[in-house]
Amino acid sequence: MEKQTSLTQPFRSRNFVLIWTGQTISSLGNAMYVVALAWSVYDLTGSPADMSVVLILNMIPRLVLTLVGGALADRLPRRSILLVGDVAAGLLTLLLVVLVQGDGASFWLIALASFGLGVVSAFFDPAYRSIYRNILPIEEQQAAVSVANATINLTSIVGPALSGVIFAVGGAGVCFGVNSLSFFLSALCTRFVAIPHQPVEIATTIWSDVRAGIGFVLRTRWLRTTLLLDMLANLVCIAPLNVLLPAIVKLSGGGSEFLGLAMGIQAASTALSSLLVGKYGRYLPRGPAVYGLIAVAGLGVAMLAGGQRQSWLIPLAALIIGLGFAFNTVAFTLIQEHAPERYLSRVWGVATVASLGLMPIGYAVTGVLAELAGVPAVLLGGGGTLVVITLVMAMISRWSLPGLPNYPTLESEAAGEGVEGEAAAREFS
Repeated sequence: MEKQTSLTQPFRSRNFVLIWTGQTISSLGNAMYVVALAWSVYDLTGSPADMSVVLILNMIPRLVLTLVGGALADRLPRRSILLVGDVAAGLLTLLLVVLVQGDGASFWLIALASFGLGVVSAFFDPAYRSIYRNILPIEEQQAAVSVANATINLTSIVGPALSGVIFAVGGAGVCFGVNSLSFFLSALCTRFVAIPHQPVEIATTIWSDVRAGIGFVLRTRWLRTTLLLDMLANLVCIAPLNVLLPAIVKLSGGGSEFLGLAMGIQAASTALSSLLVGKYGRYLPRGPAVYGLIAVAGLGVAMLAGGQRQSWLIPLAALIIGLGFAFNTVAFTLIQEHAPERYLSRVWGVATVASLGLMPIGYAVTGVLAELAGVPAVLLGGGGTLVVITLVMAMISRWSLPGLPNYPTLESEAAGEGVEGEAAAREFS
C-alpha cells in the first residue's frame, strides 16, 4: 500500500521550516533582482544582445564549476555550503547597491556582478537541491519539492510586481539592496539548521568523483531522457523567453509594471501547477506528464509572438508557460526519490550542467536572431520547435521514460528495487 503524504507534512520538520523560510525570503529578493537587472541593462544599452551577454556571463561559471560543486556537496556538510553561499551572494549584491547609488554603475560592472553570482550558484545549487534528503524521509520528498517550488513562485508574484514599482520610484539601487538583505536573512535561517554531519570516507579525488557522477547519469536512461528534454527546452525556448520577454513587452507598448505583471502571472501559474503535482502526482503517469508539460511551455512561448500586436496575449501566454514549468517539479521529484544518496549532489550537478549547457548558445543566438529577424519571429520559432520535437520524442518512446514505470510504487523504489539508476550506482561502487 502506497503512503500518502500531505503537502503540509514537511512543515513538521524544524529543519525544513528553516530552509524553506530562508529560501522564500531569498527568492523574493531574487525576483526583484531579475526585473531590476533586465530593466537596468535595457536602460543602459537598449539592446537585447547586451542582455544576452549578461546572462551568458552568469552561466559560464555555473557550467564550469557546478560539477565540482556537486562533488564537494557529496563530501562536505551541505548546510555549511549554503551558509557560505548566501553570505557571498549578499556581499556581491551589496556591491551593486554601492555602485548604483554612487552613480558608478555601468553595463560591464553589472555583467561582472552577474558573473560572480554565477560562481556562487555553482556551489550553492547542488547542495541546496540535495539537502532535502538530509532532513526529510523519502516519502515526503515530492511534497517538499512541490511546496518549495510553489512557494518560490508565489514570492515571484509579489517580487516582479513590487520591483517594477520600486524601480520606477527608487531605481535599481533599492531593488538590489532588498536582494542583498534577503541573502543575509537566508544565511541567518540556515545558521540554525541542525543536521548531524556524517563523515564521508574520502578515498578518491574530486575529479574521480565528478567522473563517477557523470557515469551514473549516462547509465541511467530515464535521467538521460529527462535531461535531453530539459536541454532542448532551454536552447530553443527558455533562452529566447529570458532574453526577449522585456523586449516583447516594450514592443507591445508596456513598461516595467507590465513586465512585472507578466512575470507574476507566470509565477502564479507555476506555483498552482506545482502544488497540483505535489498533491496528485502519484496518480499522474510520469511519461505523459514530462512530455506534455514541456510541450505546453513551448506553446506558451510561441504565443508570446502575438503580443506585439495584441498585448493581452502576453499575460495569457505567461499563464500557459507557467503551467508547463511544472515539468521542473516532476523532474526534481524523480531525482530526489531515485538518485542514490552517495551520488545525489553530483546528480544535481550533472543535471544543472546538462540543463544549462546550451543556454549560453541559446542566449547568443537569440540576441543575434532578434536583431536580424525580429523578436516575435524568434519566440514563435523557438516555441514551435520545442512543441514539435517533444511530441515526436514522446511518440517514439510511447510516452514513457525508459527504466521507470509510468506509475510510481514508492516503497519498492525507495528501497532501490526495480529502479534502473540503482543498478547503475552499483556499477560505480
